[in-house]
Amino acid sequence: MTKIHSKKPIILASGSQTRKEMLERIDLNFQVVIPSVNEEALKLELKDLAPEELGMQLALAKALAVSQEYPSAFVIAGDQICLLDNKIFDKPLTTSTCADHLRALSGKTHSQNCFAVICHDNKLLWKGHYKAYLTMRALNDSEINSYIELENPINSCGSYMFEKHGKYLFSNIEGDQDVILGLPLVPILNKLFELDIIFF
Repeated sequence: MTKIHSKKPIILASGSQTRKEMLERIDLNFQVVIPSVNEEALKLELKDLAPEELGMQLALAKALAVSQEYPSAFVIAGDQICLLDNKIFDKPLTTSTCADHLRALSGKTHSQNCFAVICHDNKLLWKGHYKAYLTMRALNDSEINSYIELENPINSCGSYMFEKHGKYLFSNIEGDQDVILGLPLVPILNKLFELDIIFF
C-alpha cells in the first residue's frame, strides 16, 4: 500500500480508538496525544451555544490544548454530535440510557455532525463541519436489548457503534461514512496536501 509521508509532525488530539484506527488504515505517519480537556465541564460552560457551535468549540479546545504543548506539530482534532430534532444524543455511559436513546431514534432520521480542525503553533489553520443522515429501522425492545448486549455502546455518540454491528440498525444512510465514524478524512487530507505537509 502507498504510504502517505509527512514533512512535519502530525498529532491526533483524541482518545478515540476509532479515529486512531482510521488514520492508521491510510498509513499516515502520526502520533496520538490525548488532550487535557475536561469535556463535560466545557459542555456545561458552553451549554447556551447552538449544537453546531458547541461541536466546533469542543474540537478546537482539544486541538489547541495539544498545540500549546507541541507547537511545531500539525494537530488534528474532532468532535461529534448526534442530533434528532435539535436534541443532542451524547455518549450514554449506561446501558439503560443506551436503550432510551435507541428507542428515541428508532424509526426516525437523525444526523451525525462531525467537526474537525487543524491547528499549528496554537493557531487555527482550518475547520470543517460535515453531516450525515441516518434512518434507523423501527426496533423493538428485544432488538434493542440484544444489540446493547452485543456491543455495549455506552461510550458511543448516538448509542451505536457504526464501525461494527451498529451499521445494521439502519434502513438508509446519506453521507460519508467517515463522517459517521467521527473524522472527515478526505477534507483533512486535502488540507494537509494543500499545506504541503504530506505527500505520497
